[in-house]
Amino acid sequence: SVVSHCTEKYLQSKSPIALFAETFSEIGKATKVDHIYYYEKNFQTQLIRQKYKWGKENIPLQITPIRDFSHDDLKEIVDAAAEKKPLISTFHDLKEGMLKEVLSNNGLKSIIIWPLFLYNKFSGFIGFDSCSEERVWTEDEIVIFQVLTNNISSLIERSTNESHARESEERFRLLADNIPGTVYLSKYDELWSKIYFNDQITNLTGYSKSDFISNKMSFSDLIHEDDREEIIALSTAIIGKGERLHLTYRIRTKDNTIKWIEEFADTIKTDDVIEFIEGIYIDITAKKEAETAERIKAISNIA
Repeated sequence: SVVSHCTEKYLQSKSPIALFAETFSEIGKATKVDHIYYYEKNFQTQLIRQKYKWGKENIPLQITPIRDFSHDDLKEIVDAAAEKKPLISTFHDLKEGMLKEVLSNNGLKSIIIWPLFLYNKFSGFIGFDSCSEERVWTEDEIVIFQVLTNNISSLIERSTNESHARESEERFRLLADNIPGTVYLSKYDELWSKIYFNDQITNLTGYSKSDFISNKMSFSDLIHEDDREEIIALSTAIIGKGERLHLTYRIRTKDNTIKWIEEFADTIKTDDVIEFIEGIYIDITAKKEAETAERIKAISNIA
């Protein structure tokens, strides 16, 4: 059926507009409607605008210019959305107002408008119409439109989440690459497996990012053998309690140089469950060497 076929495509698609171009024609032919359109709300301006429209062959696609509409302009649709209901109406049943004027100017005689929601907020709608008659929509048609609209709403939310995730990751990378330290992101597993390092990791350790991210080696392998057991135990205990980590210890780099580092880390939780650990390693070797030199100088002066 058209519903199952389109649902499968919705599950696979990542772009709502590309999906509409692929499926609206199929839906339109199966349901014998004259137009299908997608209107999207801009949450900054609070205005609603057509983003995509399909039209039946030999039916004019767009008569009046595309424009922005306010909530007041589309009051009947917004009021129905507030009750999580579709607006089902013929031209003659609508009260005088902007929506009836739009229908008149575009030669529409019957509409069914299903609201869309993003994070439970009204975000636009999918519309179906008839230009040839004041059509009475059957229960089967209404169910089909509802299922399709629910799938579209889920796709838009998924697409929005993925877009936000990409933007967040890009901001994180941009910030991380400009911090004078080695920034990391780890899974919360036994080895704190690294899934991200900024470019400073090579300057700090002599090893490449891929050596750690591919699990070829673990950062804990670099901890100085005299410090390793204590540091791992402390780190595990502190992070396990969901507390912020701040430790100072030595590592042994690829060329066997001993460096002092200061580590700061915190947890990232989902539903109060630790999923990731984000942190930074700061090379404090020069500071430690200066402190050691100062102590030696002070002892020499006493002597």
